[in-house]
Amino acid sequence: MAWHSEVAPLLTKGNYPAIIEFYEAQIAQEPENISLYWYLGLAYLLSEQSAEAAGTWLSVFTEGDEATIDAWTKELVAILNAEALHQVELQNHQLAWLIRQQILELAPDSLENILRLIQSEISLQRYQPHYFIKDKEVIELLTKSEPGSVDSDLVLQVLKDVLQFPNSSSVDFARAVFNYHQDKQAIAITINEIADHMAYEQRYVDYSLDLNKILLDNEPDNLAYHTQRFWYFSKIEAMDQALLVAEEFQRRAHNVLTKVYASYLLLHIIIRQANWSRVMDLAEGHKQLIKDMTSEKPLLVPRYLKDYFIVLAQPLLYIEDNPKENRSLFNEIGRLYHNSTRQIIGNPDLLEPQLKHKPHQRLRIGYIAHTLRMHSVGWLSRWLFQYHDRDEFEIFIYLVNQSEEEFTKTWFTSKADRLYCFYRDSKSVIRQIKDDEIDILVELDSVTMNITCHVMCFKPAPIQVTWLGLDASGLPAIDYFIADPYVVPDDADTYYREKIWRLPQTYLGIDGFEVGIPDLRRDTLGIPSDAIIYLNIQNALKRHPHTLDLQMQIIGAVPNSYFLTKGSGDLEIIKRVFTEAALRHGVSPDRLRFLPFTPDEETHRANLAIADVILDTYPYNGATTTLEVLWMGIPLVTRVGEQFAARNSYAFMQQVGLNEGIAWTDEEYVEWGIKLGTDANLRQQIRWKLHQSRQTSPLWNARQFTRDMEEAYRQMWAKYSAERSL
Repeated sequence: MAWHSEVAPLLTKGNYPAIIEFYEAQIAQEPENISLYWYLGLAYLLSEQSAEAAGTWLSVFTEGDEATIDAWTKELVAILNAEALHQVELQNHQLAWLIRQQILELAPDSLENILRLIQSEISLQRYQPHYFIKDKEVIELLTKSEPGSVDSDLVLQVLKDVLQFPNSSSVDFARAVFNYHQDKQAIAITINEIADHMAYEQRYVDYSLDLNKILLDNEPDNLAYHTQRFWYFSKIEAMDQALLVAEEFQRRAHNVLTKVYASYLLLHIIIRQANWSRVMDLAEGHKQLIKDMTSEKPLLVPRYLKDYFIVLAQPLLYIEDNPKENRSLFNEIGRLYHNSTRQIIGNPDLLEPQLKHKPHQRLRIGYIAHTLRMHSVGWLSRWLFQYHDRDEFEIFIYLVNQSEEEFTKTWFTSKADRLYCFYRDSKSVIRQIKDDEIDILVELDSVTMNITCHVMCFKPAPIQVTWLGLDASGLPAIDYFIADPYVVPDDADTYYREKIWRLPQTYLGIDGFEVGIPDLRRDTLGIPSDAIIYLNIQNALKRHPHTLDLQMQIIGAVPNSYFLTKGSGDLEIIKRVFTEAALRHGVSPDRLRFLPFTPDEETHRANLAIADVILDTYPYNGATTTLEVLWMGIPLVTRVGEQFAARNSYAFMQQVGLNEGIAWTDEEYVEWGIKLGTDANLRQQIRWKLHQSRQTSPLWNARQFTRDMEEAYRQMWAKYSAERSL
């Protein structure tokens, strides 16, 4: 059945009164033609006269027996459904919704209509998950419907739409769809992807945990779902639950790779819980598992681990300062990650390396990162983009899984020739970099973003460089790691896979930081005005117990001193750990203060001024924090090590001409801590020296640093071109 051809022009114009007149005239001529009543009622409905539409149809239904009414109902529903679909095509969602409401009255058990009604309500921004799912008894309808009775693509699309509303009813709907749908894998993939999006992009982690439970209930042996659950709990600082998941993962681990990953999860969480006796027990076993894994051939990496595989050795940086051994583990993991990524993603067009292409008028530099925003990497790297010589260098930026926020637009978008935003599709990033014919690709993520690592594995640019984000990844596809004379030892070339490119003065130069108005005061913290304040600001992973013991020795030796701490982690765990350490060294817990998070970076920097001395962490130093402390002119005590993570503060202090506070042993760390706490004149001299360094230090000269980086790029390209011409 269809509209009469005579009304087609009227439908196009939306002249529903004329259509109503037409069908009334047709009925007068053919009162026994039932279909005319269906279309007359539909014409009323399209003119938003619902009561008249219902009355027209009811006048027919009152004339039939049960069987006839059933047949007529199916006939009318088919006509209405077709028209509702047509209205959606025309983007007339209100009319489609009205039609669907009438179908609901006629066929309340139509699962297809309910699903399409949900879509209409979402399009009209009136969908209320809890009300709709409960009121329309959607779960009950899904439960009693025969699997496959509705188009599977429709069910999948509605599931995607509904899951955008974080609500317990959405979880119930997802569970019912999972049980109803025949393609369990497609449903699982959808739920899994949306759960990740909600956890990491929208921060609805509890909702994601509920979605994850649907998957785990269906596949309790699926380690990918256990992994997902671990990171959700970790994200919301639910450490005890995360630990239980890690232990469950360990019990289910069945080969050397999953055993290594289980060990990694356990180390990650128990370091954050400050359970250091267990950390030390696990660390050696973790290293042995990595060695066992790297010797296993062939190593088959499941897809759910490909994103995490690169970070398996990362906890070791927080546990010990042993780069000669640990860098070999990073290098082997990097090699295996490189090979497995290319196998998993392995499109033939992506596997072809980008060799030297036609010369460009300007050298094309590409930067890839997920942190060119209000993030440490964004705050620090912005100056390079500020001072780039755009006459000689063409700047391309590839943002991965990062929105283009206002900070990004101000400091990066406006400083680049081209900027692209990608979600998590590494293939698209690779192809774009190749199409842009980038000469040198600089990554600022290291192992902190798996998509960036994926991209680098495919060598989309002839020269690839790691800078700033973290220590080097160990990936074979990285040519150079940017350093300076201080941040890695002289013999570091012997254990890094990447070629270390040492800039002449500093591997980072900035023009400073914006500083706001402080919201911390001594009197509100209950600290006397003449007290000495020591401050430590680092995250939970960096709080090594041995360094904490050294810090408590300092506090105990300096009368009238207080120790303030601030950073990520469970506050109750932090209080317990610091209190226990204080008591071990005879320090009253009354001399400890635990600071809350500040609302923004500018206030955070201003609040640093409350401190007389900053006590750095070891074996993983501060980096951005150290720069902020030096910019604010505050004395700092740091313990220098061998690994990159243990030398950042030392490198920055050298570049501002500051030797006071640099310790090469534990004893020197304590000595400097005491000396700086008890010698007010020395503290004042250091403050003056740091203030003067703003005018003279290469650390605070971003323009010169940029010139040094650009010269490095020229030399890299010249070297590459010379080698290619042989």
